[in-house]
Amino acid sequence: MELARGVRERLSATWGVGVTGVAGPEPQDGRSVGTVFVGIVGPRDGALHESVSELNLAGDRNTIRSETVEQAVALLGGLVLDRAGSSANFSDVRFEQTNELAEHRRGCAD
Repeated sequence: MELARGVRERLSATWGVGVTGVAGPEPQDGRSVGTVFVGIVGPRDGALHESVSELNLAGDRNTIRSETVEQAVALLGGLVLDRAGSSANFSDVRFEQTNELAEHRRGCAD
């Protein structure tokens, strides 16, 4: 949660999102590969809302990292829409991978 709070504070942002976990290839600190935590901080009902979600993802390192981003955005989107009173559904959010993004991901994996 500290990461999400820090992002929000340092960037003077409305919302802060932080992720941590084990993308692999080996378990770490007793946590299985694919165990990821997403922390989100932002306004809700006149107060500061904080939530942590635990994800259990499958796949190789790059797949877990990509799915982490997609899930974090979907979780944030759900909270933002809920705050706005929208009935839209962010749980089905999927991202198209452009060649530029694929190249960036390959560079991050090195």
